[in-house]
Amino acid sequence: MPKIAKKIKIVSGWSHHGGSTVAFVRLCNALNGAGYDCTFYGPHDWHLHQCQAAKIDEFVPEPDDTVLFHFLDIKERIPHVKAQYLVLHEKSGYPVGDRYKNHDKVIFLHEPHREWHKTPKENSLIIPNFFEEFNRKNPGESRGDVAGIVGSIEKRKNTHIAIKRALEGGHKKIYLFGGILDKDYYTKAVQPYMEENPDTIVYKGFSESKQAMYDSVDVVYHWAVEEIACFVLGECKLQGIPCDFGAGTEDYEVYSNDKVLDMWKEVLG
Repeated sequence: MPKIAKKIKIVSGWSHHGGSTVAFVRLCNALNGAGYDCTFYGPHDWHLHQCQAAKIDEFVPEPDDTVLFHFLDIKERIPHVKAQYLVLHEKSGYPVGDRYKNHDKVIFLHEPHREWHKTPKENSLIIPNFFEEFNRKNPGESRGDVAGIVGSIEKRKNTHIAIKRALEGGHKKIYLFGGILDKDYYTKAVQPYMEENPDTIVYKGFSESKQAMYDSVDVVYHWAVEEIACFVLGECKLQGIPCDFGAGTEDYEVYSNDKVLDMWKEVLG
């Protein structure tokens, strides 16, 4: 008889644009590529065409499932499942507190992440994120002194501060990459800079191709209020692009995707 793939179910309270959604899409695809049967469940639609996915109301825990919960307040362990983990991508946005007691383990992205949440080591694990495979064609080659501001446009991303710093850098062009999630913030804090610098600041919107996005810039600015494992910073490291970031962004080590997959295999069996 053929071997039945181990079932992994990722269940998140957020599946729209965002770093955690991208992280879970990559995790789901990596696990399916490694022979698991993994499905990503979420309340929004964006993730549905990115991997093997379904809406959160279709999630049904079954015996022998391994369930990875994210951004949901799970108050007890689900009976009969093989294992139940809480996977963290947040800092103050989702304080763990005593929630770790409701899961087999809490999975953090790096050691400072775990330390901030004060979760006991015996109740937690560390597994970094997967990254997109990049192949920057001409590292170090100037694109014409172009700065990129990467990330959704909203107050917590401090887009206006990144724009101010990029303007102070004197770049010929400043590209804004990211969807407008807070229209009021965009109108009050971002649009005035664009109106004052119409020949310099160009809104590019959300980019489906990160490779094309990074290939178009020389330096990146990212001044979010709080980022525990900012994808933008890691992507810049992989591409060899300077990244100007603020105190709200934690620096961290980037692992190879093969190493990250091995860490998940050790946990999932």
